[in-house]
Amino acid sequence: MNEPAKTRRVRKTKSVRRREIAEAALRIMARHGYYGTSVARIAKAVGISNSALYQHFRNREDVLVAATELMGERAHEWIVAPSGSTALERLDKIAESHLPWAISAMESFVRPVFALVGVTEKARLEPSTPRAVLSSYELLLPVVEEGQREGSIRSEPGDLAWAILMFAWAEDMALLARVTEVTEAGASRRNFMRLLSAYAPPGAGISDGGQVADK
Repeated sequence: MNEPAKTRRVRKTKSVRRREIAEAALRIMARHGYYGTSVARIAKAVGISNSALYQHFRNREDVLVAATELMGERAHEWIVAPSGSTALERLDKIAESHLPWAISAMESFVRPVFALVGVTEKARLEPSTPRAVLSSYELLLPVVEEGQREGSIRSEPGDLAWAILMFAWAEDMALLARVTEVTEAGASRRNFMRLLSAYAPPGAGISDGGQVADK
């Protein structure tokens, strides 16, 4: 009788293991905050020893830097994924996509990023937050400028790009605070349409029903 073949253990590459460690750090930061994200907790979540973790990262801060890089990879999905036949339609879809994206990324982005924002000035990771914000702004600005060229955005494209980011941060805060009047009762959507109409000339195609009308 043949003996069953032994299961061969697949050795993970260094890059795969590093990503696993960084992902675990984000999950722990979402639950325990920045200062509660310890090497011991991260290693346990991955299923390795502390010493094995140090084969991939020099220290805890290096792990958290890698974690912020992962956040940077997914931070702009709600901006770049939506499409539209006009800039105004695309801006509308961008804003509409933010809330479901934030819900899906609550533990892997929203909670960790707010944990990072709250760290002290001495924390090494703090500069990563303004870089990510500026990157989001730089992705939104060309869409707004396109709307200005099309005639659907009247002026101040930079201000509107920042206003859309502020709208997104408010939705993040509402999710964290569980303010369902904002996230579920439509207040967020209605206020975004008011925001968009404030930067659009009369007849730009924004309907009273909270939609960008087809032209």
